[in-house]
Amino acid sequence: MGVLGVGVSGAPKLPTMLAGSLLLGASTISLGFVSTLLHLYLCCALMGLGVGSVYSVAISTSVALFPPHRGLVAGLTAGCYGAGSVLTIATIEASIREHGGPFTLRVLGASLGAACLLSRALLPSSAVNVSAARERTALLGREMTLVQAVREPSYWLLYVMLILITWVGLVVSAQLKPIADSLQVPREMLVAALQV
Repeated sequence: MGVLGVGVSGAPKLPTMLAGSLLLGASTISLGFVSTLLHLYLCCALMGLGVGSVYSVAISTSVALFPPHRGLVAGLTAGCYGAGSVLTIATIEASIREHGGPFTLRVLGASLGAACLLSRALLPSSAVNVSAARERTALLGREMTLVQAVREPSYWLLYVMLILITWVGLVVSAQLKPIADSLQVPREMLVAALQV
């Protein structure tokens, strides 16, 4: 997906962002109408494809826009992605209690799709100066292809770290209510504390 995110010239792949936004929104809305296991699997697969498309464009565009600080902006973008998930948990749970799961999924899908489409509209449509990033890379080390990177032990270390951090974040997010109950604190306070 990352290759689809930004072209060789540095221009964001706006069609990828558009397709991802539409896939994410439509598949989440469709989850509100699920009646079979196959439909559920299809919706989740399309949702993953949509999220991956939007995320890859966000990461690759932010890195291309700020080449001297690409590690920082990639980290901030990934952090915002996770923080957005944490911020919506309480809202989604309250909506499910109040209006039910299908309604909540339909509203969530429409909201996510609209937010991603709005983000797409705000992305620069012209080419980003990638030559500065390449010059900086030449000063810091060497540029690698994906095949070369996969052969490096540091790649796999970072990969395992990302998987573990993501897994821990998902487990903690899914267990916020029981954790808050066991600590006898409001869940909102626990969410705020975990974000710091």
